[in-house]
Amino acid sequence: MKLIETNHSLISPILALHGTASTGRQWDPLGACSFGARRVYSPNLPGYGDCPNVTKAGLSARLQPLLKDFLQMQHPMHIVGHSFGGALALRLAEMHPEKCLSLTIYEPTSLHIFRSAKGKKDMQLFTEIQTLANSVSIATPMNAMNYFIDFWMGKGKWHKLSYAAQQKLCVYAKTTAQDFRDALFEVQYESELPIYSGSVKVLFGEKTMDIAKHICQKLACAMPKATATQLPELGHMGPIQNPDKVNSEIMLHIQNVENS
Repeated sequence: MKLIETNHSLISPILALHGTASTGRQWDPLGACSFGARRVYSPNLPGYGDCPNVTKAGLSARLQPLLKDFLQMQHPMHIVGHSFGGALALRLAEMHPEKCLSLTIYEPTSLHIFRSAKGKKDMQLFTEIQTLANSVSIATPMNAMNYFIDFWMGKGKWHKLSYAAQQKLCVYAKTTAQDFRDALFEVQYESELPIYSGSVKVLFGEKTMDIAKHICQKLACAMPKATATQLPELGHMGPIQNPDKVNSEIMLHIQNVENS
């Protein structure tokens, strides 16, 4: 696994993990945000681009191809993640808190919050994500990504994409299904890792899905130094569609941690 270096730095670096059906290049604008003062590492997640996939299920197993390079870093890092990359970022912080200076996650698909769900809303939302995961796993690549995009971006969004854009996304159909399997694994099998106790900023969009808001609010309540912030006008793909707004919030959290 090779970390993609998008910026040079003399101060604490950032490790940024991309979301489903994307690549590390998603975070290129984050590197530009620091005006050359901070190094941003944005690797392709296992199963994406040149990063080898894994066969074992779960978030900890999915991170294994990244760990060697991560643990060889000389200094702790600020960790950032979006969607499935946000769930992985949280797990990485739990696994190695000594290497994590802060954690900023935008709408992580951290489905473990449904493990002990009993309320009507919890069950309804969990059924929605289970249904989506099942549909993606058995569908053709074209239909799988149609279900995925319309769920997270709104009904009809898939058909507004160009055929070239649809074909590009279809390449990720199999890995998208695996992302769901790994996230759902955490509902069935409880992690023995302690709750991350460092500084956490949980970001979510005003116009996102109910399940994303629900997860973010639950996560913020579950961690001792976590706060949740809603960003106006944004949806689940905020880091891609409006990177300036999201990245400014990420950098604000990082600067507050460093100045504290």
